[in-house]
Amino acid sequence: MRVFKIKCLFIIVILPVALFLLSGCRPSPALEKLLYTQDADDLADSDVKMVTNLDDSQRETDDISPQQETEDSQDKRDRIRDFPVWGVDGDDERPTADVEFDLNATEDLETEGVPPIERAPNEDSRNQPDEDIMSDLDKGASITPDEENKYIVDAYGNYILLPSDIRRVSAVGEIANILFMLGGGSRLIATSESLSANPLAGVVFGEERVLAVEALWEGWGDECLSDEDFFRLLALRPDICIEISGQGTFSREQVAQLRAAGIAYVVLPSLNTTENIRTAISVLADILGDQEGRNEIDAPALAKQYIAFCDSLVADLSKRVTRFSFNNIDFDNDKYKYGVKYLPGDNSSSAGKYSIFINEWDEEVYYRLFSGNKVTLTGWGAPLAYSGYSNSPLSYYMSLAGVLNTPAIYQDFNVESKWYVNPLSPTSRILTFIGGSGTIQPTGGILTRVTNPVSLGSADFPAIIVPSEYIKEKILADPMWKFFGEVTSSSGMTSGFGFLDEDGNIIRSNIIGEYEIFVNPQGVGSWFNGSAESVLEAVWVAWKFHGAYSEAEVYSIIRDFYQTFYNYELSGDELALIMKGREDRAPEPKEELPAEELTEENQP
Repeated sequence: MRVFKIKCLFIIVILPVALFLLSGCRPSPALEKLLYTQDADDLADSDVKMVTNLDDSQRETDDISPQQETEDSQDKRDRIRDFPVWGVDGDDERPTADVEFDLNATEDLETEGVPPIERAPNEDSRNQPDEDIMSDLDKGASITPDEENKYIVDAYGNYILLPSDIRRVSAVGEIANILFMLGGGSRLIATSESLSANPLAGVVFGEERVLAVEALWEGWGDECLSDEDFFRLLALRPDICIEISGQGTFSREQVAQLRAAGIAYVVLPSLNTTENIRTAISVLADILGDQEGRNEIDAPALAKQYIAFCDSLVADLSKRVTRFSFNNIDFDNDKYKYGVKYLPGDNSSSAGKYSIFINEWDEEVYYRLFSGNKVTLTGWGAPLAYSGYSNSPLSYYMSLAGVLNTPAIYQDFNVESKWYVNPLSPTSRILTFIGGSGTIQPTGGILTRVTNPVSLGSADFPAIIVPSEYIKEKILADPMWKFFGEVTSSSGMTSGFGFLDEDGNIIRSNIIGEYEIFVNPQGVGSWFNGSAESVLEAVWVAWKFHGAYSEAEVYSIIRDFYQTFYNYELSGDELALIMKGREDRAPEPKEELPAEELTEENQP
């Protein structure tokens, strides 16, 4: 892997990407421009080097082709996204291959007066049960009534006949949690390790019930089973197997074997938008049905109550804080399928607070700030943020709470990428990231500075959000993330926020004041990755950044949610466990790389 200087970045890195997009091999969101503004002097002076650690397979995007048969799109769910790209004039819709890229775009996208996107209506062909009956994925999976049988249209658009009596279900990740929420926990026979690994799930759902479910999948169940574990699943005789679209819970061959065994296979929509979350819950409730006569619950009625709860909570939130919509873009939308969608009317504000959500900490990367044989700063590990806003509903709920998640507006060239977040913009030293799975921001520290007046540590950018206490501790211990104050170069010619290198030059930092690090809560479901509990994120963010709720009010809302939908009364200790966030384990400490391995000739 070769390290490139930022001055050559647009020629060497971005131009080949654009040519690749124009070839028709990868669609591009041409209507988006670089949403950040950066001074030309900063771009010219920036001497940040870039290490691209992603191979070709990691750069591919996932999608679901609604007219494609399931067996043609199972293996790892790797798909080329195929959708129209919407232009700023409303009528400017062109096929992906005809889209042109503006490599010099550095100004904010003008969106005032742009009409909202009108999506094509679904074509319902219920008289053809053996054919795909959805022209797109607007509604995801849905239940179709029939006089004699019960069919489901899954997220792939497949028309599936459901068993008359569903008593044995396999489901992974968040779908397993939702299954318990809807009263179907006793029917769950196989799931992923994520259920038993969540300490709160055993408390809320009952430890014996949780441990009684076979944990056949590793992690969240997004990788297909081994042959041995798949045969174990078949031996459990499931009536129906459920997964989330975009995951690889089953391989193509395994899906074929499920069908051959007469086992219903259903794909629910990805939990990346509020519409998809509601659809998944409603469809799963219809699959379970009203089982009050069997000492269970009326799942469809509870699903409707859930939707009403969310609507009521959002309505109350809107009375306390103004929605922050950057450039009037609707974050509650999968732009990789439908293009960028704009909010109608004037129901939001273009101002509010800023923050960064850190998705993970990359332990495998080694960073180095140096010039020649002068090494100013080194360290293991760096925080990673996911670009865009369509991988989860997080950025949408933050915007409802009057806070902009800066990675949501980062130009990602239609590829959901992992970016190393760093606050430095050095001019006299070179910053490299060696190894790891992320990519350095092309202009250096761009996620920590939206515009010159709005930088981390300012009144408008007061905090960042992390998923665990462990990641918070790693950031606090990293010298790159300290607030150094304002300094003057040894020559007396320049001053700014940051620190001096060995030659008396300023290493500029985009941290201009003390800032906070908030640990995001995590309940039975993940608040930030997409789950039934994601709506609670908005309330928590509104409390932390705007004081729109009191601590007592937030706790009361969480307790109400758990009592209503999990039928469980949280104790004070259990509430504290939720507020503590995700539980991360510390890996083995890294050894510092020898100096001879850090020469430019040996850079990867």
